[in-house]
Amino acid sequence: MPASPVQAGCTQILCAPYSPDLSIFEGSTVADSCASTNILAAGTSCSLQCKAGFEATGGGIVSCSVNANPDDPVNVDLSCSPKSCAPFNLAGLTEMTGDGVTNGCVQDQILDTTSSSKCYIRCKNANGTSAFLWEVYCAENANADGSSPPSVPSGLSCSTEMCDTYVYNPELEPATIQGCPEDAITLSVEQSCDLSCRNGYQASDQAFRSSNIQTIKCTSTKTYDSEPSCVRFSVSISLHLPLTLTCSNRYQTLVLLSTLRRV
Repeated sequence: MPASPVQAGCTQILCAPYSPDLSIFEGSTVADSCASTNILAAGTSCSLQCKAGFEATGGGIVSCSVNANPDDPVNVDLSCSPKSCAPFNLAGLTEMTGDGVTNGCVQDQILDTTSSSKCYIRCKNANGTSAFLWEVYCAENANADGSSPPSVPSGLSCSTEMCDTYVYNPELEPATIQGCPEDAITLSVEQSCDLSCRNGYQASDQAFRSSNIQTIKCTSTKTYDSEPSCVRFSVSISLHLPLTLTCSNRYQTLVLLSTLRRV
C-alpha cells in the first residue's frame, strides 16, 4: 500500500504587531506609510514621521529584520522630542495672574509642544471660580532652539464692562485651543474665545468648515459679534445605474436599473 502523501509548505515569519504612539507619531506621506497597527513580515518595513511640533531623530523607518524570528519586536528608527518655548514672562502682563487658577501660569514657566503642556491666566480683578481663563501654550511652529515665546491670546481685556451671558447650542463645544467655557459664555468687552462643532456636525457658514473654529467676541457695544452655529454633517452618494454584476455558479446575473442615493 503506498504511503500517504506528505504536504509541505512555507509561511512568512512575522514580527510582533507594532502600534505607534499616535500622540507623537503619524504616518508619512510616502506610499509605505505605517498604519495604526502594523504586522510586518521579515525583510519588510513601513515609514513614520513625527507630528507637527516635534523634532525628529532617525530615518523614520520601522522594519522587521530579514533574520527575524517569529514575534520579534520591530526596529523603530525614529524618536520625536517636543520643542520648548522661552520662559513665560507673566510679569509683563500687568493685569493678569495665574493665582487661584487650576494649572495657573507662573513666572518663567517653560511650556513645550505636547498637548498637555499649557497653563491658564485670569484677570486680577476677576474673582471667583467663574473667572474667564485664557490659555497659554507653546505653538507647534515654535523655533527648535527654544527662543519662541509662548502663545498668548490676542485682545486680552480686563474690562469690567460685560456682555450678557450667552448659552450656546449643544452641537457646539469649546475649541481645543483658546476654547470658550463649557455651555455658557460671559465675556468682558474685547474678550473673545473659540467654539468648534461636535462630531457629526459642521459649521453652518461654509467659511468656517475647514478650520472648524468659530470665534465669538464681546464688542465695545457690549454685544457679541456673531452667533456660532452648526448643522448636522451629511454625505450624499449617488450611483448612476444600470450596473451589471457577474455572479458565480449557481447564481444568476442581476441587472440593477434603479439609482441609489444615501444621505
